[in-house]
Amino acid sequence: MLRKKERKEILSFFKPDITDLEIQAVEKVLRSHWLTTGKVTEEFENKLKEYCQSENAIAVSSGTAALHLSLKALGLQQGDAVFLPAFTFTATAEVVIKCQAYPIFLDVDRNSYLLTSEIIQEYIDRYCDFQNQTLIHLPTKTRIRGILCVHYGGRVCDLTSLNQLAKKYHLFLGEDAAHAFGSTYKQKPIGTQSDFCVFSFYATKNITTGEGGAVITNHHEVAQKIRRMRLHGFDVETYRRKNFYYDIIEEGFKYNIPDILSAIGIVQLSRNHEMKEKRKYIHQRYQEAFRNLPNIRLNPEDEGSSYHLYTLEVPKRNDFIEKMKSLGIQTSVHFPPLYRMSYYRKKFSYNEKGFPNTEEIYHHIVSLPIYSKMTEEDIQDVIDAVKIALENL
Repeated sequence: MLRKKERKEILSFFKPDITDLEIQAVEKVLRSHWLTTGKVTEEFENKLKEYCQSENAIAVSSGTAALHLSLKALGLQQGDAVFLPAFTFTATAEVVIKCQAYPIFLDVDRNSYLLTSEIIQEYIDRYCDFQNQTLIHLPTKTRIRGILCVHYGGRVCDLTSLNQLAKKYHLFLGEDAAHAFGSTYKQKPIGTQSDFCVFSFYATKNITTGEGGAVITNHHEVAQKIRRMRLHGFDVETYRRKNFYYDIIEEGFKYNIPDILSAIGIVQLSRNHEMKEKRKYIHQRYQEAFRNLPNIRLNPEDEGSSYHLYTLEVPKRNDFIEKMKSLGIQTSVHFPPLYRMSYYRKKFSYNEKGFPNTEEIYHHIVSLPIYSKMTEEDIQDVIDAVKIALENL
């Protein structure tokens, strides 16, 4: 029987990696004459664009806002539908509904937890009709406009096959990369292999601005539309205005990000590599420590991952979580599937049928702490606690 020494305090599931550099950057903005969206945000966008090797980067108030603006810029509307995985955070579907469109939930691959072209094609063969260059969803009589894939845990979907499928049916392909800043696909940073790619800079994400997000796209017209819509549809952004006059030329939202947060983002971006390498190191420590434990599934491997999450599939998941808590380790679950949520069950009559892979994953999955502020002692405490918890199930 393994024994574990008591922790002085519980290990948080996540802690942001903030240094004096971020604090100094914020102080500099606070001492300036401009706090909202301005030149610091423009600098942040330019650095994002350079990092992602993209034509355009637009920073906004959240990853959700980035998704919403991207879909609006592509003209998603009532009578349209979008494919997306059921195994994701609610924001992925929420933004489709904000456009008055229909979210079509699909199962995910059992091994990778990702949406695949094979899963989408199988669904199309059963429930859709392709006529006059338009894909029709027969149960709802909606026009399917696109695919929103989700890079779960930092692992990247097969963008080559998804792009081929999108082209075949005249669909757009969008990437929900809330978990995946720093991820790569075929040795290239993600962000330019689809119609748009969206990042989140929420407090728990790979780089953070506290709240924030960004859209990466090579489509200039889409980028210009998003840039206008993020702040009320202004023809000229406030910090560029030369006089009192402005015009509203687009449907608008209040989705801009202030320079205070962009200043944090600039520093975080400069530290992205070191933070990612620390998460990769923790991932490798966990994989090696848990490799020979019985009755579990390890976190799937992906050489292009940003290592945002480390998950295990364990028996008696809820009991495991409680035991980990008693041993001083906080865990989480990513995610309860969308079709299990009351809102989606009532509005769209979704249920567990049709999602066997997602169901099996959900009943066993648990997320362990994996973040760059963790010490060697923290890492070892998680490893020891997992082994003890599994022994006690």
